[in-house]
Amino acid sequence: MATVIIPARRGSTRLKDKLLLKVKDK
Repeated sequence: MATVIIPARRGSTRLKDKLLLKVKDK
């Protein structure tokens, strides 16, 4: 999970939203 948080942090809100959606979908 930490690996996904690192890119999302330096990325943008869109990446974070995508991650949240993926977790929510699960």
